[in-house]
Amino acid sequence: MSGSLKFILIGLMAFLCNIVPAGDGAGDNVDQFDGVFYLGFDQEGQFVVIPTRVGSYIGLVAGAVPAALVSGGFHLFGAQYDMTMEAGRKTLKCFCYPCGFTLGAPFLTLKYVFWNAPLYIAAGFMGDDRPARPVKENVKNSN
Repeated sequence: MSGSLKFILIGLMAFLCNIVPAGDGAGDNVDQFDGVFYLGFDQEGQFVVIPTRVGSYIGLVAGAVPAALVSGGFHLFGAQYDMTMEAGRKTLKCFCYPCGFTLGAPFLTLKYVFWNAPLYIAAGFMGDDRPARPVKENVKNSN
């Protein structure tokens, strides 16, 4: 097996090992990652949330080694457990936030241009003083 193929397979396995806890049934198992992932687009619907979460998980993979080095450094110099975990969490946040935002922002732009803007324009032509609500709000309010 060639050397570059090995690195691709190792990277793919690391990525998939971090994606698996993102499933719907694994919500209780990822409490240690609270505050690490970018949640700025969570109210925008699944079209935007899914790419944002994928970006956050890519940041989780990219930031795993630096977070381990920072946490290990804190542990090596005798820091308390909570301080060590917080240092690793902050380091992961430095990778997850930019990756999540970078992957989610284009989808947010597409949503506003091709979904929200036509709703506002149609509401203006119909003389409605408030635009039509997106589908997710209608579904949420009907429950």
